[in-house]
Amino acid sequence: MAKRRKIAIINTDDDSARAICRAAGIGDDGSEAQTFAEAGAAAEFLAGAGVSVVFFGIDQDSGATLQAIQKYTQGNSRAAVIGITDRVSSELLLEAVRAGVDEFVTAPLDDKRIRESVRNACRKKGILQPDGPAAGGKVFTVFSGKGGCGKTMLATNLAYHLTRIDNASVIVADLNLQFGNAATFLDLQPRHTIIDCLRGDGVVEDEMLVRMPCKHSSGLSIISVPDDPADSDQVRPEHVQALLEALRRRYDFVIADTSSSFDELNLAALDVSDKIILVSDTLVPSVRNTERCLRVFEKLGYDGEKIALVINRCDKRVGSRPKELQQAFGRPIAAFVPNDFETVMNSVDAGLPVAETAEKSAVVAAIRSLALSLAGCDGQKEFSTTGIFRKLSVLIRK
Repeated sequence: MAKRRKIAIINTDDDSARAICRAAGIGDDGSEAQTFAEAGAAAEFLAGAGVSVVFFGIDQDSGATLQAIQKYTQGNSRAAVIGITDRVSSELLLEAVRAGVDEFVTAPLDDKRIRESVRNACRKKGILQPDGPAAGGKVFTVFSGKGGCGKTMLATNLAYHLTRIDNASVIVADLNLQFGNAATFLDLQPRHTIIDCLRGDGVVEDEMLVRMPCKHSSGLSIISVPDDPADSDQVRPEHVQALLEALRRRYDFVIADTSSSFDELNLAALDVSDKIILVSDTLVPSVRNTERCLRVFEKLGYDGEKIALVINRCDKRVGSRPKELQQAFGRPIAAFVPNDFETVMNSVDAGLPVAETAEKSAVVAAIRSLALSLAGCDGQKEFSTTGIFRKLSVLIRK
C-alpha cells in the first residue's frame, strides 16, 4: 500500500503549489497538502504529527526564510525539506544546506525535477518513499585482481544502464585515486573532486554532496579523483566508508570504481558494499589473480552471495572458454561480456556509454542484463529510453 504523506508548501506562488501537488500525486494516494503564505502561519500544521515533506519558497529576501527553515528543522530533523528558488548561488546553497534544506528545485518547475527532489530528500532523511521501498541505495564496488581488465568501462556503462531502470539515481565514485579515469570515459571535466568533501577527522561534508558531483548528459553522476595524484594521500579509509554511506542515502545505486590492490582504501569500500563486482578477462594471468581474489574474499569473511563474478572480453579465439572458467572459479559467473574492442573504444573516444554509440551491440546486451540482475529485476523488465519516450515515462510514473 502506498505511504500516505503530509506535505506543507510555504511561501510559493499558486502555480508552483499546483505543480508540486500534481507531481507529488496529492490526492491520488490519500496524501494531504496544505499551502501557507509564510512559515509563521504554518507553525501549527508543521507541529502536527506526520509531516514528511516541506517545500519552502526561497525568494530574494532569503534571510527570514532561512531562519524559519533552521527553526523548523531543529525541532523536526526527520522531515525532508526542499527549497524552491529561481536561482541557486554558491552562497545561498551553503547557507540553505546549513539551515537544513535537503534538496533544491529551481524554476521552471516540472514533474521530473520535483519527484527527483522528493526522492533524494526522503532518502537522505530515511523516510519511506511514496511507493513503499525503504530509503537507502545499494553500493556496488567494481574490483579486479589485475589492471587492464576493463573495470572502468564496466563501472561507467553499468551505471548508465542502472539509470534506465525506473529512472534510478546513480553515481560513480572513482576510488582509483591516483590514476582513475571514469570522468575521461564520459568526456567530463569535473570542477570538484573527492577531496572537496573531506574533513581531516574522517568526516564527509554532506552538504558538499549537493553540488560536488559532475553530471553526465545520460543522467548519471560522477565524483572524480584528485587532479594531483599526490593529493590522494589525504583520503583515509574512514573517508571512503563515510563517503559511500553518504552517497547511499542520496542515490539508488552507488558504483565504486577501484584500483587493483587490496590496500586499506579498497578494503574499506569492499566492506561497506552490498555487492562486489569482480572483473576478470579470459587470459591466464587475470584468471589466476581472480582466483587469488576469491580466496582473499573468503578469508575476509565475505558471503559468496556478495560476489558477482564478471568475465570481460570473452572471445572463443583467445584465452579460456566459459566452461573452463566456470570450473576454474568453482562458482557461478554473473555475466560474460564479449570482446568488441572497436565498439568500446569508439564509445570512449566519443565520451558516451556504449549504448549511445552502438545500441545493438552484444556488449550492451550483456551489461544491460547484468544491471537488471543487480537491481533485482527479472529479464523482462523494460528500460527507460532516452528522448521524448523517457520523459513521458517519468511524467506518468507515480
